[in-house]
Amino acid sequence: LEENEQQKERLEAYKKQFEPLTTWLGNKLSAWITRAVVSRRLARSPAALAATAFGWTGNMERLALSNAHQKADDAQRRHHLTQKKMLEINPRHPLIAELLRRVQEAPDSPDTARAADTLYRTAALRSGYMLQEGQAVDFAAAVEDMLQQSLGVPAGALPDDDDEVDEADDQAEAEPAQEEADEVAAEDHDEL
Repeated sequence: LEENEQQKERLEAYKKQFEPLTTWLGNKLSAWITRAVVSRRLARSPAALAATAFGWTGNMERLALSNAHQKADDAQRRHHLTQKKMLEINPRHPLIAELLRRVQEAPDSPDTARAADTLYRTAALRSGYMLQEGQAVDFAAAVEDMLQQSLGVPAGALPDDDDEVDEADDQAEAEPAQEEADEVAAEDHDEL
């Protein structure tokens, strides 16, 4: 009983400490989440998405999207698929502590905003949800930018041009691949 009281007190202290971050995340990510809250159940992950009381989990969303016999424009399905989720943050995780520090120092920083977007998207994927249309491309670009920074590659660096490769070589390589695909398709028809 005493341990439960200590856990409640610790959770309340975390909620108060991280209130600037949860408020900022709630405003910044308002297009995708209902609110951000301090989690008591996360241990190793920095964040997770949770369905609202009557919302669908990530697995249920995937099942609904893959159901071939369901009407495409079903209002109930559309309602559940577009419901906002709740973002839970782990107050003990170093990424969350650093994000809190940055929000307190420079809440309008583009780097802080990018970090929040990336945190949301990784939480969505980790929680079993699919990224909405357009988010996957943005997420991939953000990850590539982080890779460039961590590897010391200058921002905006492009692949090297190779003078030896020309369009004729590209076309010659593409033709055998197409012929091979046609042969495989013909074999499939023969088996039927």
